[in-house]
Amino acid sequence: MPEKELYLYVTTPVDEGVRKFHLAQIDGEEGISEIFHYSLRLRSEDGNVDFKKLVGQKITATIIQYNGTERHINGVVTRFMQGDFDGKMTTYHAEIRPWLWELMLT
Repeated sequence: MPEKELYLYVTTPVDEGVRKFHLAQIDGEEGISEIFHYSLRLRSEDGNVDFKKLVGQKITATIIQYNGTERHINGVVTRFMQGDFDGKMTTYHAEIRPWLWELMLT
């Protein structure tokens, strides 16, 4: 019996009808009465992503679990960085938090 895979994807404001990023990794922390924080490692064939179209914008990371159930993590991009280029794809790193986090900045 083949091993089932965990499927990850991300939806962003720059997708323009086609997913621009592949969600390669997601790490995060969340707790009761706490504000969540997730770090995403994204891969894209586009090495010229406009950061202004992402930072401060809402994105959704989706995890499709082994049993087929989906978990959606909706947040605002609070940090976005460009990483390495491997000759084909560029790695990006994004941090997402809930919109409520922005109220803590004032």
